[in-house]
Amino acid sequence: MTTDSAEKKDGAGTSGTTSRGDSASGEAGESKIAKAGRVEFALPCGKLFGVVIASAVVVGGVAAGFSATLWTTGLWGVILGAVSTAVGSGIGVASIKPWAPREGRKWGLAMLRANGIGLLATLVVGGLLYSATPINAGAMGLSVPLVFIATWVSVAKVLEGVFRDRGLAG
Repeated sequence: MTTDSAEKKDGAGTSGTTSRGDSASGEAGESKIAKAGRVEFALPCGKLFGVVIASAVVVGGVAAGFSATLWTTGLWGVILGAVSTAVGSGIGVASIKPWAPREGRKWGLAMLRANGIGLLATLVVGGLLYSATPINAGAMGLSVPLVFIATWVSVAKVLEGVFRDRGLAG
C-alpha cells in the first residue's frame, strides 16, 4: 500500500478534508457562534439575583395595588406570594451555580433546570407560608404566577444580554 492510498483511506487526502467534508483540523468549517459556544464563562450573579428581587418588588407592588381593589384583606397574600416567588426563584438561580464557569452552550439547559427548581421551591416556600399564616388565597394565587413569570422573563433577558455580548446570539 502506498502513502497516497493510505492517506485517502484515512480520509486525509491531499485536499486536507476528511471523507465527511470537514477540514482535517476540525476548526476551519466551524461558525463563529460554534467556536464561541465552547468558551467557558460565568454568569453575572449580582445581576441575576438583582433582577429576581427587582421583578418581585415591581410586579408584587402592581399586584398589591390591583388586589386592594378586589379584597380588603389581600395585601398580605400578595406580599407573601411575591416573597415566596423571589425566594424560590433565587433558590433556582443559586442551584445552577452561575458563578462557576461553563461552556456557553450549556447555560441554556442550566437555566431551564433553574426554572424548574425555582418553580418547585416557590411551591414549597409558598405552601409553607400559606399554611403558617391566615392569608387570602386568591391574593396569593394572583401574585405568585405573575411574579414568577416576570422573574424568569427578566432572568432570560440577562442571559440574552450575556450571550449577545459574547457573540453567542444570532
